[in-house]
Amino acid sequence: MQGLLEEGRDIVKKEMRSWSLLLVHLLISCSVASDDWATIRGDPARTGYRKGIIHQRYNTAWVRHFKDERIGTAVEPIVAEGLVFVATHNGRLYALRDESGEPVWAFVIQGAFLHSPAYADGRVVIGGTDGRVYCLDSKTGQIKWMTSPIAGGFATSPCIVNERIFIGSRSGLFLCLHLKNGKVEWSFSCDGPIMQTAAADSQRVFATDETLHLYGWDQRSGRLLWKSPKLFGQSARDYYPVVVNGSSGRWVIVRTNPAVEMGHRHGDDRSFLCRLAGVDDSDWRNIDAWVRSEESAGSPELWSKEQEAIVAYLKKTPLARSFFIFDRETGKEGPTAPVLWTGGCQGVAALPVVSPEGTVITFHRSAYGNWTLGVAPLIGIGALDIFTSKIQPFFHRHGRQPPWNTFWGTADEAQNIQVVGRTLLFVHQGTLSAFDLDSGSLWTLWGDRDSWGGFRNLPWAQNEWHGPARGGVAIVKDRIYWITGSRILCLSPDASSPAPDIGWELQNFKTVSTAPVSLPSDQTLREELEEGVRQLITNNWAPLIIEPGLAGRWLLYDNSADLIEALAWAFPHLSASLKKEVLAFVAELVQKHNPLNATCWLELSRGQRREHFWLPDELIKQSPGERPHPFGNFYAVSLFVRRSNDRQLLDMVQPFIAQSFQQFVASVRPHSAKDLLFMNRYINSLVALKELKDSVPGLSASEIDGHLQRWTETLISVWKKAGEESRLRVFSGIQEWDQRIAWGEPFLVAVRPHRARWSLFADVNPPTAALLLQHSFEPVQKVWSVFSALCPTWHIVGGERQIHYGENFIDPPDFALSAFRFLAFVLKANKEELKKRWDLAFCPADLCHIIKVSLVLETGR
Repeated sequence: MQGLLEEGRDIVKKEMRSWSLLLVHLLISCSVASDDWATIRGDPARTGYRKGIIHQRYNTAWVRHFKDERIGTAVEPIVAEGLVFVATHNGRLYALRDESGEPVWAFVIQGAFLHSPAYADGRVVIGGTDGRVYCLDSKTGQIKWMTSPIAGGFATSPCIVNERIFIGSRSGLFLCLHLKNGKVEWSFSCDGPIMQTAAADSQRVFATDETLHLYGWDQRSGRLLWKSPKLFGQSARDYYPVVVNGSSGRWVIVRTNPAVEMGHRHGDDRSFLCRLAGVDDSDWRNIDAWVRSEESAGSPELWSKEQEAIVAYLKKTPLARSFFIFDRETGKEGPTAPVLWTGGCQGVAALPVVSPEGTVITFHRSAYGNWTLGVAPLIGIGALDIFTSKIQPFFHRHGRQPPWNTFWGTADEAQNIQVVGRTLLFVHQGTLSAFDLDSGSLWTLWGDRDSWGGFRNLPWAQNEWHGPARGGVAIVKDRIYWITGSRILCLSPDASSPAPDIGWELQNFKTVSTAPVSLPSDQTLREELEEGVRQLITNNWAPLIIEPGLAGRWLLYDNSADLIEALAWAFPHLSASLKKEVLAFVAELVQKHNPLNATCWLELSRGQRREHFWLPDELIKQSPGERPHPFGNFYAVSLFVRRSNDRQLLDMVQPFIAQSFQQFVASVRPHSAKDLLFMNRYINSLVALKELKDSVPGLSASEIDGHLQRWTETLISVWKKAGEESRLRVFSGIQEWDQRIAWGEPFLVAVRPHRARWSLFADVNPPTAALLLQHSFEPVQKVWSVFSALCPTWHIVGGERQIHYGENFIDPPDFALSAFRFLAFVLKANKEELKKRWDLAFCPADLCHIIKVSLVLETGR
């Protein structure tokens, strides 16, 4: 073992000598002092390297949080000019004294900040979801300039190089702004939303959009130099490309997350590695015995053989690929690295640290090593030579497994890695730990397993659990600044005892605010609605499939009633010519997919795909999972008939209504977990049936009333229970938190552990809203109050996972629609409030978006 450890360290020593040269070049390009941490990962190339020394012992010099405010999991502290800058989901950018954590100023917008700011030349730059990029005086927070609004705003951190700001928007527009005045020097429309922070070398800038193409532009002119082929995976969000300089080439690296469910990805890769090593993985105890054995150290020959096999496996199984290397000048794809996915909650895998010589320090998976300590085994860390596609594995000196509270040797939790001098840092949600590249020593800097940086959760912050993304730390002088669990910790080797956690409120800061961005006019929304409806009815669209995490595949728009309901809400707001087209479209749809029987389901494999990413066949072929009974579609039919006055549609479905109702009565029961998922949908349809019973022969009014009464009692019971259990909680320990994430209460219904679905607000329409207002006003207000505190960015479509269910990396678009419906129908929000929360479409022909725009226009009609 000692010989392997020495060999693993020698290669790193050779590569580290030239890192300081790269750092000097980058600092000159950015006009940043060497003691500043001015941008994500420390430099615009996102190398993750910083000169300095990591000490053996740290303590908290100060700990701060912002009362009732949540911080995104990918956010990283920015430190410059003696100040620490932290952005929150409540749309506040705070400046604190780096020495003391005392408040200086706060900048407030009418939106959210989803990522970190960047600093250069006395200016702090940040993009908000209100659509603007802001440049502030770093000492005062006063606005130096701000851009005109861009649709959807920004979810990324700025990249500042050579007095230019590069940032991509959620609507897919990539901007180059001048640092001094905010002038748009050039812009480029990408194929999809941009959720990845850009990276740059001295001449080029790089970013990946959500169609998973990596773009390379000339910084000065904005000329597109190249565009990569479509990458495998679902997303490149939250992180950044990494620029590599070295004798083996000039590269840029991008990572993605799996397109298939994380458990399947980990399991398939684990089985492959075990077969290679001759390990029986049919029982976890066999793997546990293996990783504790001396044989698991392997040898250079076995490492090489395994890595060659991994490269062949990745070429044969492209769905397993998440690590992509491209030539920076040509965009040509480079060698395939023997790196399998490791990441938290289906998230994008952590990016590597790189050296100018071409060595990449990266997480990888291997049957050989001594790093495994968790439920997703066979994880390692090593140095990759891109030219040879070989990884030199690192070994720590502490036996067959890492010491407790250090590196987290489980492949299903998000981490970030950085290098300070000769020390590798592992940034985890619960712990911050260090690995000495010379001695192989591994030790804890701060924190505790199954915690939020050594603390319990803040009651309003439940969006974070081992992922999905993980921001790095800022290293300035001898101090480490770390955001975890919506707190910021300042760690110092000079602090003698732990500091208390102090919460600041906005009133503690000198506050600068800006006027809210103008809301869209009704005419603008009508034009957008017409465009969305026309897009929907003029193409044959396949259902939308998402793989958000452990909760499994999420299906949307796979029911003919989904289309009918969206068009019903839109119908009165459409032009006369488009109304005729919609009527013809619905008639044809109902003939092919009768909403009241089993033919209502649309084929998953037929039609134009809505997903931005390449969808693997195995997701299309899976069984559909929990689906409502077709009777639940009756409300959509009745809504369309009423709003379009299309009696023909009622005549088409009339022969099927009684049969659908009787089948529903015979097979669906209130209070079962599966059926509670669709509670609101069924109540809406029962109310609609009661109103139209005279038009449907063969139905018993008393039977309809009886079932409506039973479901109404269920609705009130569910809301009463939710009201009793809804509170902002600090979890006493991991067992209590595990129960929360397994069953999703009080907002979610779990048909089995870790398979919770949003149901309390789902499919709320006027009938259910009326019942709630009649019977459950107090629980309604309480639940919404807690929900709003936990989910301040609920309306941002496809945004960060709001509350923990299914260990997902994002929220599907129906999450935002469900809360939007509730706001409109139950809370009776006015048009202005709804306009603030309508947001962008998640995908082409997005039914959720069509409904939201329609409801905005409906308000006050």
